[in-house]
Amino acid sequence: MKIETSVVINRPIDKVFVYSTDPENTPEWQTGLLESRVTSAGPIGVGSTIRDVRVFMGRQAASTVQVIVYEPNKEFTLKVESGEIQFEARHLYESTGDGTKITFIAEGKPNGFFKHAARLIARKMQQQFESDFLKLKHVLEDVEERTVRSSPSLAASV
Repeated sequence: MKIETSVVINRPIDKVFVYSTDPENTPEWQTGLLESRVTSAGPIGVGSTIRDVRVFMGRQAASTVQVIVYEPNKEFTLKVESGEIQFEARHLYESTGDGTKITFIAEGKPNGFFKHAARLIARKMQQQFESDFLKLKHVLEDVEERTVRSSPSLAASV
């Protein structure tokens, strides 16, 4: 099963990278993600572990995720180590001048309950990730717009 989507966000690459790789922010833009928290010591980086709890297709599931690539402003790759759908998720970041293009590629295979409905799962996940990355775009661009309207000097800090 392979899923790929991309989005261009009209925000600087460093702001997009920092926001989108912080597990505390992911429930704000990922549908069905109820909880995401770092379970290892220290700042997030290669080797960090994250516990996610999400609802997908009406089922709640917890998973353990490990950061396997952390290259600021270039790549953030996660590997789901436990859970019903095991996959690797690559987030590739490219500067587009005034904005940032994120390309998301996930590959893996469903297990357990989801194993028998792999095609349906792939379609649902494709739709969900496309929607999630559009939501990320809107969240980050809306933050910029609100900040600029309220105080031009604050826009640089967000």
